[in-house]
Amino acid sequence: MRSARGFGAFAQRRRAAIISQLGKREATDLQLLADAIKENLPGTRFGNEFFISKAIGWALRDLYRTNPT
Repeated sequence: MRSARGFGAFAQRRRAAIISQLGKREATDLQLLADAIKENLPGTRFGNEFFISKAIGWALRDLYRTNPT
């Protein structure tokens, strides 16, 4: 099912899984974040969704602030 803006509910859940880790700093669940990102990289079903790509960028930028390695 697609929402009014054309972004599917399933894609919204995927995006939420990624951005749920924003701001958690040292408490970030690295395994959850890695799995969520890996399943949404380009070449996957949702890899070309703009808002998912944007969420991945936000998550990686936020993670780099507390864990630059």
